[in-house]
Amino acid sequence: MEDLPDSWDWQNVNGYNFTGKHVDQGHCGSCYLLATNTMLESRLKIHFGIDLPLSVQQRMDCNFINEGCHGGWGYFDGLFLEQYGAVAESCAAYEGSINPEGCGKWAKCPKVAGVKDTYYVGNRHYGGMSEQDMLKEVRARGPILIDFNAGSEFQAYKGGILSEDRPVSATYTQPQQM
Repeated sequence: MEDLPDSWDWQNVNGYNFTGKHVDQGHCGSCYLLATNTMLESRLKIHFGIDLPLSVQQRMDCNFINEGCHGGWGYFDGLFLEQYGAVAESCAAYEGSINPEGCGKWAKCPKVAGVKDTYYVGNRHYGGMSEQDMLKEVRARGPILIDFNAGSEFQAYKGGILSEDRPVSATYTQPQQM
């Protein structure tokens, strides 16, 4: 990793902040969408020099691959964005809940951005990345999206370093062979 700088912060590159805004998800489990959105908005600033707030609400109501306020995966959001694109926040503002009118409410919102290629950093498969792969991607293209399984201890997390006695994967029982 000697070819990488000791530190890098997209929030301060010669006094300019390339990162997207932070949004409080409220009581809606939309963290996967908000994180993906912040990454995309940051990459738009880095690569195209434009500050374009993108809608989370439209994708929460329209993305049939994820579960809206009940959670989802940033990777699946990327696949949705490859096919259907993103609309502006100004056309479909975040409500923090699923809209009862559904996807049709946003039908008149024009597509303003899209995703060309959704991929896992590193070896292009889930879990195939190294710390060096992540650092190189962040430095070369901007912020990345990270998913993780949160165990029961995470529900009461207040701050600091969270450490669990065993990995989350060990808390699930394996199906019995018949």
